[in-house]
Amino acid sequence: DCERRPWLWVFAAVEPRLTLFVIRQSRGCDVPQEILGVDFAGTLGIDGWAGYDQMACRKGQCAAHLLRRAAELLEVQQRGAARFPFAIQRLLLEAIAVKRSAELAPQDVAGLAEQLRGQLRLLLAGDIQEPANRRFARHLRKHEGEIFTFLDVPALEPTNNLAERELRPAVILRKLSAGYRTQSGAHVHQILASVGRTATRNGLYLPT
Repeated sequence: DCERRPWLWVFAAVEPRLTLFVIRQSRGCDVPQEILGVDFAGTLGIDGWAGYDQMACRKGQCAAHLLRRAAELLEVQQRGAARFPFAIQRLLLEAIAVKRSAELAPQDVAGLAEQLRGQLRLLLAGDIQEPANRRFARHLRKHEGEIFTFLDVPALEPTNNLAERELRPAVILRKLSAGYRTQSGAHVHQILASVGRTATRNGLYLPT
């Protein structure tokens, strides 16, 4: 039996269309290092979980997570304190619009990315007094080089919505099957879920 409730990880690639589910007791960096390798040379789209910090590869922060944090601050901040999260929200939305534009040439995207990075640096260098804004600013400073990675890497989406979409069916299956309660159940679950989702994403249907 599993000694304690394990964690469900998902690794989803845009191309090739591949989804891999992994069930491990650990929530640390050892899991992505195990799956991707310590010398992984690709770009990893991530949320703000600290376990990814030790990965030496290029990383891109999920803009949706950052927008959510900014929105949460805007719900409680008043007057001048709302300026910082509003400015961060505006920058992120501008960056996503640049990514989604079909009219911009690569050199134009690169130039706009540098402008956005410059504006972010100015915001983070400002005098931020409100405690919640300061916590958000510390996170942004720590990951400053990862915030607009999606503008530099064509295959990288602004958010990790792909991974979250892929995770949802596996979570539902877990609730219905109670498949994590034993090591053998967890092993079977991760294999079937990986094969099933990868097949579905590629337009293949498994025999029943």
